[in-house]
Amino acid sequence: FGRPIGEFQLIQLKLARMEVARMNLQNMIFRQIEMAGAGKRMTLAEASAAKLYSAQAAMEVALEAVQLFGGNGYMAEFQVEQLCRDAKVLQIYAGTDEIQVGQIARGLLRG
Repeated sequence: FGRPIGEFQLIQLKLARMEVARMNLQNMIFRQIEMAGAGKRMTLAEASAAKLYSAQAAMEVALEAVQLFGGNGYMAEFQVEQLCRDAKVLQIYAGTDEIQVGQIARGLLRG
């Protein structure tokens, strides 16, 4: 279209959402560092919530990156293709999203 891709509003929205997800994850990590420094342990529900959110955010960001790269997003020559596969593993390895949801719900229902 004769102009840099970053000048399009929808692309800017995608990039902004990706950055917000990154900032949220960073804040979650900093919170846990502060809690650990204060001698407070993370509950299983909190750990599950962190894993669930981080895995979902990674997958969403990776899929958006593939979309931004267009057809090249599926090509092995571009790292974004590998990042997308790696992000999907996060939703499965060490407890699927569904298992994490169950842990979070049990923690909430216990009070």
